[in-house]
Amino acid sequence: AQNNLKDAYNTLNYQGYKGDNLYFISNTSIPGLEVPPRQAIVENVEFALTEWAKNKSQNLVIYLEGLGDETEFKLSDTERLPLAQLKTWLDALQPTIEGTVTVIYEGVSSGHLLAALKEPPAGQTRIVISSTGTDDIESTDDDSTDYPFSFAKFFWQKVYNGANTHNAFQKASTAIALIRQQGQKLSLPENQKPQLD
Repeated sequence: AQNNLKDAYNTLNYQGYKGDNLYFISNTSIPGLEVPPRQAIVENVEFALTEWAKNKSQNLVIYLEGLGDETEFKLSDTERLPLAQLKTWLDALQPTIEGTVTVIYEGVSSGHLLAALKEPPAGQTRIVISSTGTDDIESTDDDSTDYPFSFAKFFWQKVYNGANTHNAFQKASTAIALIRQQGQKLSLPENQKPQLD
């Protein structure tokens, strides 16, 4: 997943998210990222959303990449983040910041995130994007795979080049569909159908 994470980092950095405006949770350091990784444990996610983001954010972008299911996201082999808990923290955070919360999830069956996180507090805006629907049948259990034509790669490239979130989603989704039409199925996770709510 390192290439997609680098794309996300470079895009957010280019848009002005630098230094203390980035909070990176991972058990792996990635060459080229100047922000130090925090250990991938639930407590660090809680701190990021209940303490750090309240003091740093006008708009908040959360990028998740890895394995999960309809109830949780896999932070590591021993740590799981319940999606219901993530929603609780976001619901409490959003009234304290001025702008929009955007959550982007690249991973197997990541469409489950839409159902888990939709319906933000009244008067708040939350954009949730997943790289697939809920019926992704990708067989690999390796969350480090970097697909050369992944949704995230197209999405971050479009944002870097100036597209807003909705336009980047549409363009990345179109790119995925065109690649499938051209028969390059082996370069994509099976059944990849990006979703936006």
